[in-house]
Amino acid sequence: MVIIKVYKPSDKHPSASKVPKSKYSFVPAQRTIQPRLRFYQPTKNLLTKTQHKEREEHGKAKREAFKKDVEELNNELKCRCAALATKYRLKEHYFLDMFFQGGIQTVRAQKKINKYNAWKFVKSHDLRNSGITNLNTVQIAQKYGNEYRELHRPENRTAMHELVKRYKRISRQVAYQKIQRPTAKAHAQIFAKSASNLGEMFNTFKHHTDMFTAPKWYFSNPKIELYLKVIVHSWDTDRVGYRLEAFAITGCSPEKMLEKADEKSKILKHQIQDKVKELLSNKLSGKTINTIPWDNFSSQITLLHSIIPRNWPGEFQNPSRLSSKVAPLQDLLAGLEDGSIGFKQLDPDELEEWTVKHEEEMRKKREGKKNGANKASGKKGKKSSASKGPAKRGKVPIERIMGTAKSVDHSLSSSSESSSSSESDSDSKNNELNAKRSNTKKAGDRKKDKMLKRKALEGGGNSDATVNKKLNAPGQKEWPKPKKILKKVVSHSPHASSEPLFLPDQSPGLDPSPLPSQNETPQANPNTHATNPNRQRNISDGEWDAKAEA
Repeated sequence: MVIIKVYKPSDKHPSASKVPKSKYSFVPAQRTIQPRLRFYQPTKNLLTKTQHKEREEHGKAKREAFKKDVEELNNELKCRCAALATKYRLKEHYFLDMFFQGGIQTVRAQKKINKYNAWKFVKSHDLRNSGITNLNTVQIAQKYGNEYRELHRPENRTAMHELVKRYKRISRQVAYQKIQRPTAKAHAQIFAKSASNLGEMFNTFKHHTDMFTAPKWYFSNPKIELYLKVIVHSWDTDRVGYRLEAFAITGCSPEKMLEKADEKSKILKHQIQDKVKELLSNKLSGKTINTIPWDNFSSQITLLHSIIPRNWPGEFQNPSRLSSKVAPLQDLLAGLEDGSIGFKQLDPDELEEWTVKHEEEMRKKREGKKNGANKASGKKGKKSSASKGPAKRGKVPIERIMGTAKSVDHSLSSSSESSSSSESDSDSKNNELNAKRSNTKKAGDRKKDKMLKRKALEGGGNSDATVNKKLNAPGQKEWPKPKKILKKVVSHSPHASSEPLFLPDQSPGLDPSPLPSQNETPQANPNTHATNPNRQRNISDGEWDAKAEA
């Protein structure tokens, strides 16, 4: 026999270590908790334009077919109801009620008539007509109850049946009278309630100049005048009265009351538009016209109804687009009123001729629009290769900008012979070339130019021609030229020697001898020839250049 000892949680196990009892007891999880699955609506594949169009056309066709079938069903039902009404001598509406609502009995539920209540109703009606009105239903039952007991006998069934018919007839009359409210008191109360909410406003004034009487106003409710001042800006009762009096004296003509031509033209245009609507409505057999298709009159009116404008001055267009001159508008309105201007009904032959002309005009308009599409759209058309100028590629030759080193030396040696006008022209040309190529200059080239400038200022090893070539590249400021020194005035004496003014290795305007210091006095150069002071004069650069060219 084996004995197994079971230790309680509170007992101490002999081999277990002493562990403090936990405050909380944790239960192991029975199963692993899985996250909840979320089912999202799958993304729909977007339809193409063709598929959208097919669906729209399919839905439209389905709606049209459904509408057509329902109309056929309604027409068939109406025809069937008309046939039944003729057969049974009833109204068509009766069969419609029977079909949709189960008959008039389901619309108005008719309960079983209580004969005792019917007798009391008829008896009270007879007593009221005879002048007895001081009895209620209980008193009528107590006093005239024997009459009902006599009618209730089997031999008096016919009389009771007539009583029920009379009850139905009188009850219908009473119901109708309740709706109409026929009593004098009810009628007076209803009218008084309606009249109390009405207000009257009168204005009396004269329409001639024989006597003088000020306009008179009458308000049934004085608050009406106060309300008019609220809803109408700057309302003045006296001013309005005198204005109406003047309007009546002038013959009730709005044109005579207006002062500005713009206001007169607006009223005339409104009157012209109303008159055109009236004339066109008469031509269309009295059909009401809300708006006139001024721009599409040919396609919407002429082609459908064979009506064209007759003797209309100029183009048939909306009066709002006409000139604001009063005289032409008055002539147009007068022509519309006397019938000289209006509309004309075309014959089939005339309509055919008009249609041919109209199609020709529309074709010309379409061709004109097609030719002037670029102008109408406001977009500039692309230039063709023939209209474009020759493409400028490559760098401009350095001779065009500054010239080579040889050309520089040559220009320096012959500057006394060139004119200031030619220099200004060359400078302007250089500036124009630099400006044209400024947009193509890159950032890297600008950095190189800055470095070349710095080296040139510091005395770098670049030659003058190279520096000038680099510094005067397009997009950069031209390198400054050396300052001009005033040219010396040379006399034209016959004893002048034939030696050149400058040596070949000298620059123009520079003396090869060293410049005197500030303390020394300048001495005359023996190489130069003396000039006659009497013939010496100040000559400007332009005069000297012209003389040199001569």
